[in-house]
Amino acid sequence: MKIIPSAASILALCGLCRLSHAWVLDATCESTTEIQNLGAVLRPAVRAAFAMAKHLHEEMAKPEEQQSQPFKDLVGFMFGDRGPANQQVGAMMGRIAAADNADDNIHIYCTVAHLEFEENLQNRGPYSIDTVKEFAIKGSDIREECRFSDGTLALTYHSVAKQYSVIILCPDFLQHMANSRKTWAEALADPNFHPETQSVSAMDNPFFDATILHELTHTLVASGGTKAGRGKDLLDDSTWEAMRRLVTNNPNGFLGDPKESAESMALTGVGAMLIQKGFKVDANGAISRIVAAARRLVRGLYGGAVRVARAWSA
Repeated sequence: MKIIPSAASILALCGLCRLSHAWVLDATCESTTEIQNLGAVLRPAVRAAFAMAKHLHEEMAKPEEQQSQPFKDLVGFMFGDRGPANQQVGAMMGRIAAADNADDNIHIYCTVAHLEFEENLQNRGPYSIDTVKEFAIKGSDIREECRFSDGTLALTYHSVAKQYSVIILCPDFLQHMANSRKTWAEALADPNFHPETQSVSAMDNPFFDATILHELTHTLVASGGTKAGRGKDLLDDSTWEAMRRLVTNNPNGFLGDPKESAESMALTGVGAMLIQKGFKVDANGAISRIVAAARRLVRGLYGGAVRVARAWSA
């Protein structure tokens, strides 16, 4: 997952399926050779990504004494110091959530066929060229960057001048997902999905909704300040382990700030959604169900505390 900024302008807005949201799903996402009716899967996934951002923003905006212990643990696992994370990450999630009702300034593609590459465009160096929107993106060949074999599921580039971002779900990634569960909603509805028994953290599942939330943190509506979050020193770890290392084994911040990590934010968004559905996430990324009796006890203690507070204030 990568972000590729550009200061170029946009001259055309073609070949896109208009929706009344901040985002537009390109026609290339309607169906692929590997996944028929892909659009019917991706639209709910995009909506789920925005919903996770909204829920995470709301939870982080609460005073800590009103946050559940599983949620406070999750934020601590991903960011260390909860206070700054609640402010900085919560604010970004709020911007993403608010953008869902804005103009269509996020466009989602499922191909790289609209891209070309020039080694030395007008003697200014290497540029990728978006031939649909007719603007250039300085740097390496995006088509080569968008390879699942190199660990890239999706990438984002944008035009700063027009406040316009493009997310590409890489074709190799789509092919990889063809025979897999595709969203957290699908997984949780499947009685054969048991995240508690997975040999590696189920948090590492590259479902579309989690991947899109990651990419949304790169877009201009989120201020585009996040980084991929996986330096070369992290590539041998699972995603959860790599993001934990940003907190537990990151001398002088050499590996980056977790509050600027798109993947740390996406994992936290997924974790907050799972907590809302009755799960908890441990420090090693293991997912387990919160025992119903424990949930009743927590609700009972909270209700008792509220009743006592009301009695004292009466």
